[in-house]
Amino acid sequence: MTGIIDLQELSANHWQAKYQGNYGIYTIQITTGGRRECSCPNPASPCKHIGMVEAAIAERAAAEPQPAGKGGVTRVLKDLTRDELYQFIVREAKHNPTLTNAIWLEFAKRTPEKGGNKYVAILRDVLKRIRFNVNRLAEREELIELEPLNRWLKKAAAHIDEGNAAEAALICKAAIEELAAWLHAAGDDVIYYVDGYYQDQPLEILGKTVGRDGVSAKEIFDYCITEMKKPKYADAGFQNGFHRLLAQVAPEANPDGFIALQDALLTEIQDKTSDEAQQVLQRKIDFYRSIGQEAAAIAVLEANLQIDDFRQILAEKMFAEKQFTAAKTLIYDLLNKRAAAEVPPRDDKHTMFCGEFDEANASYYNREWQVLLLNIAREENDVPEMRRLAFLLIEHSFDEEYFRRYKATFSAEEWGKELEKLLRHYRRQARCPYDLVAELLAAENAAARLLEHLEKHPTLKMIEKYYRVFAPDFPERTLALFRRALDAYAEKNVGRAYYDYIAKLLRKMGKIPGGTAVVAEIVADYGVRYKSRRALMEVLGRI
Repeated sequence: MTGIIDLQELSANHWQAKYQGNYGIYTIQITTGGRRECSCPNPASPCKHIGMVEAAIAERAAAEPQPAGKGGVTRVLKDLTRDELYQFIVREAKHNPTLTNAIWLEFAKRTPEKGGNKYVAILRDVLKRIRFNVNRLAEREELIELEPLNRWLKKAAAHIDEGNAAEAALICKAAIEELAAWLHAAGDDVIYYVDGYYQDQPLEILGKTVGRDGVSAKEIFDYCITEMKKPKYADAGFQNGFHRLLAQVAPEANPDGFIALQDALLTEIQDKTSDEAQQVLQRKIDFYRSIGQEAAAIAVLEANLQIDDFRQILAEKMFAEKQFTAAKTLIYDLLNKRAAAEVPPRDDKHTMFCGEFDEANASYYNREWQVLLLNIAREENDVPEMRRLAFLLIEHSFDEEYFRRYKATFSAEEWGKELEKLLRHYRRQARCPYDLVAELLAAENAAARLLEHLEKHPTLKMIEKYYRVFAPDFPERTLALFRRALDAYAEKNVGRAYYDYIAKLLRKMGKIPGGTAVVAEIVADYGVRYKSRRALMEVLGRI
């Protein structure tokens, strides 16, 4: 079952809900007239869950009973003595973390400083009151709810808008220090259940205080350098945020200090080809560029060609500057090393097309380099090289752009023979899950040959993809092909999603000349053959 399983008004105009969805329990945060967030995997914004919660909030508000008597709770409070009201608030706050947090949020600014940051103790208490069960979080795929801390971060942002940047900086520093301590004390597994927002946001807000209300870049730089060295930050998820903030303030505070920090980190990394090394080097490059030292950024790239992305940046720069020989030397140096090693490069961005790594798909790992080499060959009008490289780009997969570029290297008289060679080559690619022959014939608009090929190798997906190529010339054969494949599909697959797909294809068939009658025959046939499939009968009844 899915639906709202919990709905609470945490404070005025701020609601939180839990929703049991198809992929676990989602947390929805709604601030009236402002924030609307849902932890579901749906990329749409707003998702349907937010709409459901907003409707539930409106429904609850409509059903809320009116206060008894004129003035409601205001009348009751008016009759209380100051001491009665004080004792009531103290008593309730002792067992009500939400009320305690609300009091601190409203009045902490008024409390005098007694040495140190007054917000540290407050936020330590806020985090200490947060309860969770790691095992239940893992079962439900939930995140730990840190909404009380989030309210403090919003308070810090509000202080900046009100001209109280120094107060905002104090809140952010306390949030950074106490969340790191809380995570460190909670154990290794807990960090996986905390949204990275809570580590990034206080550092981001702290960066906005710089240059306001006496908060200097040097103060923030020194704070980060001092704080990030403490053991509690080692695995607390703050390091990237610290470095981003340091990069922001270092141009004014200490540019050499920022570079020295990155160099020190780099010396501790043994594998200079690792993602960790690349991240540190990229910070240096970005920083040099941010302060207008492009030559220094290029020098870092040139000194670290073991990072493929850096080599590619340089090669593309050379290409843009028409330094074609230098670019080719840079590229072939890498490709030759890869060929000699006979192993795939470090590459988490791509997956292989067909099977395990071997010569047949090694070229896929080199694809970006081959594209760049092809562009260089085009600039140099090197037809044999253009032909060779374009073929490598379509050898084990089909790409219409590079197919067109390959075809353009042949004369009209040459192409007929070359097309047959390419078809024979694709027919041998049996391990590949893509129908390369169909893709090639469709690109050539070879309607009769494409239809004949699909009649021998019918799959609904490929028929659906390419039927428009041959249906105008061969409507009867197209309908017969569709029906044969559809019958096999309906026989093997049961379920509403499959039935909806069948209906979708029947509607497409109905638009082919003569298709209306064929669709009617199929619907009648299935009505007898699959009469026990109620969902299918329902779907077919809507066609």
